[in-house]
Amino acid sequence: MELTKLAVVVGVFSLFPMGTFAAAFKCDMKGLNITEQTICNNPSLSGIDDIANKKYILKINDSLSVGTLKRQQLEWLEQRNKCGENTSCIENSYNKRYKELTYMPSFSSVSKFFSELDKPLKYGLVNKYGFSISDKQWRIRPLVIEYDLNREFGMPSLAKDVFYWKILTHFIVKHDLVLLYTVKADDSIFLMKNIDGKNTILAKYSRGGADVDVYLKGRSDSLTTYAVRSGDSEDIYEINNIDGHITSPYFIKHEMNEQSDAHVWKGYCGDSLCVSKVISPDNKWRIASPDLGQTNVDEGVYYFPVNRPDLGINVFLPQAEEKRDDWGYERNYTWGSGDDFYFDNQGGLACIWKASLKNKTTQRILPVEGMIEPYYLSYNGESYIIAKYIDYSGNREHEIKYGFYIAKE
Repeated sequence: MELTKLAVVVGVFSLFPMGTFAAAFKCDMKGLNITEQTICNNPSLSGIDDIANKKYILKINDSLSVGTLKRQQLEWLEQRNKCGENTSCIENSYNKRYKELTYMPSFSSVSKFFSELDKPLKYGLVNKYGFSISDKQWRIRPLVIEYDLNREFGMPSLAKDVFYWKILTHFIVKHDLVLLYTVKADDSIFLMKNIDGKNTILAKYSRGGADVDVYLKGRSDSLTTYAVRSGDSEDIYEINNIDGHITSPYFIKHEMNEQSDAHVWKGYCGDSLCVSKVISPDNKWRIASPDLGQTNVDEGVYYFPVNRPDLGINVFLPQAEEKRDDWGYERNYTWGSGDDFYFDNQGGLACIWKASLKNKTTQRILPVEGMIEPYYLSYNGESYIIAKYIDYSGNREHEIKYGFYIAKE
């Protein structure tokens, strides 16, 4: 029987548009080096290679730094091939690499990280517009945890300024996911960079006595433009992705704010007037729901043809909301791929949801009370959602989990 050895650098490298990653070999192939010949001729080493290969494939599929992981694998291969015919050296090399792969982060079930999940939905829920409402949990992993930022940089509690923890944007740099987000301290707002769980400070903006906000103005694969707003003016900055490197933010110009509600789009969500701030990437659809600061009747989440405020379709279920005297909750939305969008919710059907207009399905993908503000991205051919976790129960077990989590199907 022919033995095919992928030597841990598996065929998945062929997906990488770089010739140096097309590394694989067959045991009957000419030109094998001494180490590869030794592996092919030793059943034990062949078995170890298969085990390590499977572990590598799992980690590639779960990695947010695919480029770095593949480059590390090539470096490891180079070292392993120095073992020659020394079987102990080869085995030790595999064991070391297997241990390294084992400790790399992986996506897991929601219940691994959160012991308290919302109760499962009743089977067969369908709203009057024909949308089926169901559970379909995604897998998650921590991305940015408040406790780690406090330990590394002295950042204050997320609960003190939850609204200043925001995802700004993301880049794909050398096939690695790079996330930019903001965090507020007592007198400053920090612009942070995260690469596979590792955080660094990109910029710090003093708040002084004024309220300061950092928000995105525009983005592409290679350029992000953002504003630091204070009072009635703002400073504009740019960050570039040049030759696989993220530049430091650089100042572009100072300008006055242009704030106007003259062009706010309004539609009808059942019997409630609602405002849409989100339009689909193809400019076909809008999303809106009742302003829960103005009404106690939550009739659901609606989508509209872009210029038809009278043709709202509910993808969700009406909910009986308790009366609020001092605050109102505003849903957050983000468009995904195609006609899919994601939203958060509070109350009896809390958590993060995915609605598919094409399939007429609405699925609860993260059944965790306190998951809010979904942010969509596509990476390595898959869809991901980043959400912020925060609650105000005072439960210490919950507090140490505050931060950003990333999820995939």
